[in-house]
Amino acid sequence: MTFKKALFSALSATLLVSLSNAQTLQRVSHPADQTFDNLTTSYSLDLSQFLEVPGITGQIVILETDQGNIALEMLANDAPKTVTNFLSYVNDGSYDNSIIHRSVPSFIIQGGGFKSTIPVEDVPDKDPVVNEYKISNTRGTVAMAKLGGDPNSATNGWFINLNNNSENLDNQNGGFTVFAKVIGSGMTVADAIAALPRYNFGSPFNEMPIERVLDSDVTVEDFVTLPSVYEADLFPSANSSPSFVSYSAVSSSNAEVANATIDDIDGNQLTLTLGQGQTGSSDITVTASDPNGNTVELAFTITLEEPYVTLDSDSQEIGFQAENYQLGLDSNTVWQAENVPSWVSLSSSSGDGSEQLTVTVSANEASTPRSATFTINGQSHTIQQRSDFDGWLANYFTATEIAAMTPDVYTADSDGDGVSNLAENTLGLDPSDPNSRIQSHLDFDGSTYTLTYSPYSELVTFQLEKSDNLQAWNELSANPTTIENSLRFELPADSTTQSFYQLVLDSFFFSAPGS
Repeated sequence: MTFKKALFSALSATLLVSLSNAQTLQRVSHPADQTFDNLTTSYSLDLSQFLEVPGITGQIVILETDQGNIALEMLANDAPKTVTNFLSYVNDGSYDNSIIHRSVPSFIIQGGGFKSTIPVEDVPDKDPVVNEYKISNTRGTVAMAKLGGDPNSATNGWFINLNNNSENLDNQNGGFTVFAKVIGSGMTVADAIAALPRYNFGSPFNEMPIERVLDSDVTVEDFVTLPSVYEADLFPSANSSPSFVSYSAVSSSNAEVANATIDDIDGNQLTLTLGQGQTGSSDITVTASDPNGNTVELAFTITLEEPYVTLDSDSQEIGFQAENYQLGLDSNTVWQAENVPSWVSLSSSSGDGSEQLTVTVSANEASTPRSATFTINGQSHTIQQRSDFDGWLANYFTATEIAAMTPDVYTADSDGDGVSNLAENTLGLDPSDPNSRIQSHLDFDGSTYTLTYSPYSELVTFQLEKSDNLQAWNELSANPTTIENSLRFELPADSTTQSFYQLVLDSFFFSAPGS
């Protein structure tokens, strides 16, 4: 057989210290364990945030060989024209089904020029590219082959440096242009190709690697063939384009809690199907790999619980001025605040997990205190806010009268009706009128006593007590009803000849501010 093909000058190699390319797939961290309420139906996460291939910034090209894959990183910043030239052959399919036609152990393996056919056909070449020598020809670098004595003659041929060939290749024919480097563990494949038997079929095939010891005629199955050469992203994308990193397996220890398969990964996005109504845990394992078979496992646990929401406080008491405070919310589910009054705002009115809420209360410009209760998924929180007591008191008394009140303006009974100024403020009574006081009324229908008290205020708790001698008082468990502005107790008649009842009032607003 005779073949016409230009080949770069025969070069002798000196074995120097080899340099290793360590851009292999690595795990940055495992995904965090996740806990959800068992109403949640799915969970998605981007797997790429937990993986890295250190040092790779350029375009990746995969050389698929029947000895394994070799991944290359293009060095476009250092040899832009050469990279463009090489990628043009990659993207038009010129390198598909090409061969490694030259192997010099401890020096180089060379390809790009010939197809895997018998007779061997040339890879059609394009216009030569200008020489861009810049980076030294060390182990793992990829350079363009060219004609001896013509620095600007590179077309389709390329070679991988098996050793540090800088002393030889950097200093002749304008220097051989390095345009890429082998990444991952691709040099293991390159070294394996270099270790294959070599045969002399005449130039340019006088150092041709063959995948078996020949004892019969050569066939295309004996060639070191590159079935496919293609560009690849570093990580998978949703459009299913080739990538350096791929996901090869997904497993789940408890599919009823969280189920995942390899089909649940779209690009880098893993979506788990969660078991509604289930409780328990499932260990999820995702296996990622690179073109050379290096693998990394990502492991995390999904736990499903019954949904809950708890608040760290069921009430808050504040002054009449505008104020904000923190309310801790612990939750594993979606939550929604309801019945929030117009004078209260929350930093978040809804969410899907634990949160520290800021509750902002506007100033109370009314003459009486106010109270409101909002709920979050059935959990109640009550706000009690004082009125501007001093302003309210000034509506009824002069400054001199206020200064004379004893023991203080809050606990003083200014109208002598047995109710303190603070209590009158809370109940909306007139502190200067003894007839403006709590009214009581007793009715009897022959079997039931009905006690009615007014006015009623939601800011006050009322406890009815009973005595037979006005000395020992016992709390009654009667549950009152509210009708308009009054409170009504219904009590069955008993055989006691004489009974006394008193109503005990209690409220945050009955205590002096700051006490």
